[in-house]
Amino acid sequence: MESKIAAKALIEAQETPVHWTSILAGSSRLIALVILFIATSIVSPHFLSVGNIMNVVRVASLILIMALGEMVVILLGEIDLSVGAILTVSAIIAAGFIKGEATGTGDWHYGFGILAGLATGVFFGFLNGLLVTKVKLPSFIATYGMMFVANGAAIVAMGGYVIYGFKDDFRFWGKGFIMGIPMPIVLMAAVAIVLHFVLSQTALGRHIYAIGGDRKSARLVGINQARVTIIAYMISGFCAAFAAVLHVARMNSAEVAMGDYFLLPVIATVIIGGTSLSGGRGTVPDTIIGGLLLAMINNALTLLGVSSQWYFFSMGALIVGAVVIGQLGRAVDIIPSGH
Repeated sequence: MESKIAAKALIEAQETPVHWTSILAGSSRLIALVILFIATSIVSPHFLSVGNIMNVVRVASLILIMALGEMVVILLGEIDLSVGAILTVSAIIAAGFIKGEATGTGDWHYGFGILAGLATGVFFGFLNGLLVTKVKLPSFIATYGMMFVANGAAIVAMGGYVIYGFKDDFRFWGKGFIMGIPMPIVLMAAVAIVLHFVLSQTALGRHIYAIGGDRKSARLVGINQARVTIIAYMISGFCAAFAAVLHVARMNSAEVAMGDYFLLPVIATVIIGGTSLSGGRGTVPDTIIGGLLLAMINNALTLLGVSSQWYFFSMGALIVGAVVIGQLGRAVDIIPSGH
């Protein structure tokens, strides 16, 4: 009984411990972002243009949408390696319905295609959740296998063709503007606001942090870990599919392997944003900072004419640094205030 009371108290206490390592981890990302912004502004006169700044955030928006879904899974102490493949198959299903390739009935209203694409992402996320919770596969193995399943499904669905040539009303979601702001940025902000609310203000969010922080305590207070895990993977799949729809709308095409590029930047964004690979720690704002940091590095290297290989070097260095800081903070963590 006492152990259950103690576990419940720990889970209900959602206050973040105030410690110098937590402050260092949080501020270091923001400081790095500011320093990079100032330095790039000095060495490249084109960086501060409104168009370039908008382009930096727009490029980051799709990766951030996927990273926010990935973050929810990593908060549980799990991982999703299938997000790039889910983007591919969701994009192909959505494009197929919009162009009528999947039905042979000609063009449908693009809304049906969007729903079909989103449903595909949620379905693959559901399958990931079942493999992890019911089949008891390690998430690395389950989602790595699902990556090949999703890519294989995309190849079968495509039949060797590229789907392209969409109408302007659909392409607005990838290329349009609202009050001068690109639609992908607006929609990324909407996803971020919703997920921030879910994680910080709902029982689901508290359960996600509780499971990632201490599975034994979460079990003692009766949290349905299987259900929460499945929902988390469905959120990740939805975010990957949502990014897929926007990607198709912007690129005006859907093809096999179009999501292969996204996996590494997505996971890097989450880790650099400070989400602990052990679970239980991470926030939406910090993940956004991590994504912007990566996008700004890529943009700075492009403006300075530096080889793109240095982008991957920088990404790797940031990942290692973020993990080291995160491990240091976890090693010296203290009990939440008041307990």
